[in-house]
Amino acid sequence: MAAQVVLLGLLLLRGPQTINELLTRSSRMHDFDDAEQVQHHLERLISRQLACLLPRQAGQREDRYMHRLGDPAELQAALAAKASEPQPMSVGSRQDEQRLEALEARIAQLEERLAQLEMTVQ
Repeated sequence: MAAQVVLLGLLLLRGPQTINELLTRSSRMHDFDDAEQVQHHLERLISRQLACLLPRQAGQREDRYMHRLGDPAELQAALAAKASEPQPMSVGSRQDEQRLEALEARIAQLEERLAQLEMTVQ
């Protein structure tokens, strides 16, 4: 029971978290053997409807768990807010390409000006 209280407290304080985050952050309050034991206690909390497994969002590698205490509308609002956050730009995106082209053009202009200055000094 103490293990579940620790997990629930962490979920209340820090919001949705992965199993490994919970394992790391709980080390001072409860000594879990491994991530499987954390998952076992999370499943028990889910069976008692005190926690839930959140659907994996884009860009997330691991599942996250969240408490179910409070208003269910808050859960939906948190999920909607998370889904509407801007995603990090992918490598090679059009905006990156435009920025790189602008920087290359600026470097070329500076090199030309430097070459002209060197000619006038000689």
